[in-house]
Amino acid sequence: MVLPKSGSCESLNVSPAFLIDGYWPPLYPRIEYDAEVMLGRAKELGCSVVRFPSVGKWATYPSEIMPPHPDLGGRDLIAETIEVARKLDTRVVLYLSVGHALPESLVRGSRPDWGALEDDGNLPCSRQFFGGEGVVPLDTFGRYWTDILRMVDELLERYEVAALYLDGPYYGWHYWEGLISQAAGTQETYLRETGRPLPRNADGITAEVQDFWRWAADKLLMLFQEIRTRAQAAGVPVMFNLCAGKAGCEDISDKLLALADGCLLERIMGGLKGFAKARRAGCFVWQYASHHTYWPRLSSPTLESDVLFAASETVRYGGRPIYANAGRFAYSMPGAGLQQAFHLLGEQSGWLAHASKVVQAAVVLPSESPSAGHGADIPRSVPALIDAFDSGSLSAEARFLDALEQKPPIAVFPSSWRLDEIPVSEVEAYAEGGGVALFFVGEREGGLSPGIKKLLSLASLRVSEDVSRALALHQFDDHVGVAGGAEYLQDGLHAYDLYLQSDLVPGPMPVGGMPGFQPSGDCEIHGWLVTGTQWKRLTPLAWSRRAGSGCVITVATDLDVILARTGERRVAQFLNSLLKIYLTPTPRVEFANDCVDVQHTFYQQDKSWLLVLSDHLCRGKTSRPLPDFRITLPSGALRQSIRIMPNASGAIADASTGVIDVRGLCIQSHVYLKFEETL
Repeated sequence: MVLPKSGSCESLNVSPAFLIDGYWPPLYPRIEYDAEVMLGRAKELGCSVVRFPSVGKWATYPSEIMPPHPDLGGRDLIAETIEVARKLDTRVVLYLSVGHALPESLVRGSRPDWGALEDDGNLPCSRQFFGGEGVVPLDTFGRYWTDILRMVDELLERYEVAALYLDGPYYGWHYWEGLISQAAGTQETYLRETGRPLPRNADGITAEVQDFWRWAADKLLMLFQEIRTRAQAAGVPVMFNLCAGKAGCEDISDKLLALADGCLLERIMGGLKGFAKARRAGCFVWQYASHHTYWPRLSSPTLESDVLFAASETVRYGGRPIYANAGRFAYSMPGAGLQQAFHLLGEQSGWLAHASKVVQAAVVLPSESPSAGHGADIPRSVPALIDAFDSGSLSAEARFLDALEQKPPIAVFPSSWRLDEIPVSEVEAYAEGGGVALFFVGEREGGLSPGIKKLLSLASLRVSEDVSRALALHQFDDHVGVAGGAEYLQDGLHAYDLYLQSDLVPGPMPVGGMPGFQPSGDCEIHGWLVTGTQWKRLTPLAWSRRAGSGCVITVATDLDVILARTGERRVAQFLNSLLKIYLTPTPRVEFANDCVDVQHTFYQQDKSWLLVLSDHLCRGKTSRPLPDFRITLPSGALRQSIRIMPNASGAIADASTGVIDVRGLCIQSHVYLKFEETL
């Protein structure tokens, strides 16, 4: 696990976080808050970190800048929370919205110079946010800029907190995409700093509008830096919501992460890439264990099973879950299953804080990825690849190109990499140093550039234009299943179906577009293109070549895309079987039969391990038995002390050799197996 940038953040990385939300009960619309009850229940559930709002729709403390909650009555809810937290050894992270929309009555009645304005000089129509009164966007670059910094000073001077969490910085907030506020504050600031008048919304998307959004992105970074400087002076780490990384036409998430100590991911907003980006910047990660807009008093076995699964998934990815519906615990406790999971994560949180995730395969993301809405900013094959690796013997983790500097045993390059962009010299050094590089080489774009020629040499490929023409395929149809989605040859071979066949797995697999590359030199063949009529082997589709003490594996088709489109289990089996050939022997999990729906991750600290198993099919709705499986740990002949958490049925055979056979294990969404070496 990547430790936070500042030692002061370490305490935040040891526990699931408990969200007390200023937008929901027990703080809105009425204050029914009792710090003893809320923090006591957080502690009961194993959470030693709470996130508490300084501002939700209104201030929760007697602020000189932000109008107080109408029901506050002179109370200081932050001070009350911190006082109880000290008794319970609980860390308090203060929530502060920065540029986030506020209630229309607050803006109109108390802070009219904070409001964003349309071209006609009026506030935009309000929009609902978590029920209650509608909210309107703010003019971040006007008077509000000065006031939010005063509010930061106010909070840091009055309260001792573990961290400051920023919901922002936003401009116009994402409910008003593309709005350029025509308020005097932004107009004057833009004219003073650029010498140009502010573009109007009615102008449409012009070069001047694009220039404005680049300027706005830089201003948001400046605001974040101003807050960060104040927090650093007070010795307080800063977190933020990664959704703030999108400022109009500019994505500033990497720049914000470089300034922050930690970030929060929302489950609906591409969390997988968020983990990769955060690790690259050395930030620790929170991820919501449920959708944060759920009514906080609402609970059911189905919703709680989703929380269980998401919390376990977050731990697998190396983050900490934050429970977004924690406000409901002011009124009732969750079901027994969720309580058990909370206790479990809390119990293991200290151990996890100093453990390292065992990464045996890294999916290396391209430097630039297509973006088209929530969750679409990573190639669609990447989550499928990571799940495929986690379901077998591999523990996969999405990373960017600098993953090669971490030297994972296996680095996987999805077909979303353009061949000319692959850093051939770095990959070659990585392989010669003992690494295994796996390439998915789809249909070739353009001619043979120098970059592609270097890759051909590295991967022992040669181009056959005859083969390329003969095997030109229609793209696999997204809307047709494997059985009905036959790929027809355009030239020559007069066969209807094409498949990948390998001695590593039984049965054929579907294929996608192919570039006509063939192996050359001394290569080991792992898979062939075959026809569905005669099962005739036409040409190699998967092969490997030794390079120094490592090797380069080539799959000459978009097999990762096929995996994402079809979910074909044999493809996942094939990839796992292929990489197992080159995988270091321990630690690993091997199921007695096909079990690709169960993902797993190992953590290690000294001579102890934690194995996290998550069942995508089960998702906590019912308990199901897993196939028998074997766990191999690098412990030699030492004895193992083994615990299964939460309580689950199953038998564990003698573990004196570090090889542990598990039979008849039933799990409900997830299970944690703890192994500790004892003499």
